[in-house]
Amino acid sequence: MIAKDGVIFDKTQTGNRVTYARLAKGKTIERRLKEKPPLKPAAAMSVIGKPFLRSDALEKVTGKANYAGDIRLPGMLYARLLRPPAHGAARKRVDTSGAKQMLGVLVVEEGDLIAVLHEHPDTAEQALAKIRAEFEAFEKHTRRQDIFDHLLQAAPAGSTVKEGGSLEKGGSLAAQIIETTYFNSYVSHAPLETHTALAEVKGGKATVWLPPNRPLGSGTRLPVRWVFQPAMSA
Repeated sequence: MIAKDGVIFDKTQTGNRVTYARLAKGKTIERRLKEKPPLKPAAAMSVIGKPFLRSDALEKVTGKANYAGDIRLPGMLYARLLRPPAHGAARKRVDTSGAKQMLGVLVVEEGDLIAVLHEHPDTAEQALAKIRAEFEAFEKHTRRQDIFDHLLQAAPAGSTVKEGGSLEKGGSLAAQIIETTYFNSYVSHAPLETHTALAEVKGGKATVWLPPNRPLGSGTRLPVRWVFQPAMSA
């Protein structure tokens, strides 16, 4: 007899099969083994140790994959943003006159957003370097020993992606309940491409190419195209 994928069947007559649910009939079946069961040999494993082919593997390892930063459009400009030197640092004053004097450079100032744009990315970098900005010193209150407390306090509210069953019912069936809290070290993603985005405003709508990690739950890092169109007034 073979047990696989929730079904027990006869190896010689696969039509003779029964599911775990039919055997249990809703009852709790508990057996305590006196001897430690043998481990499944590696040759019998169907998932662990087996290669898993990705549909985008060839494009990524050969460099053929196109990311959001690889897209080129006619008349496209490269933007560089003025960013604070640290989280929480407040800008006191800024002087963009040096960047505005550069030929072909467009300076955008809207609220806290300051950006410089040019048809060449290196020129946009040079224009950003000409901006003179002063920020208030930000006093750090977080120490290495307090990093987890800080992350718990600063973390946004969680959201439930999928829910099923009952924790109360499952707890009542458990022989032992173990509750504890685990903390992981700081993790930084290392994507293959430089994070960037491209927007094209044309015909009353904006098309944006983004490099999200899981835009639709697929896990792809290739560019995703979104189209935004303003609502028509009545």
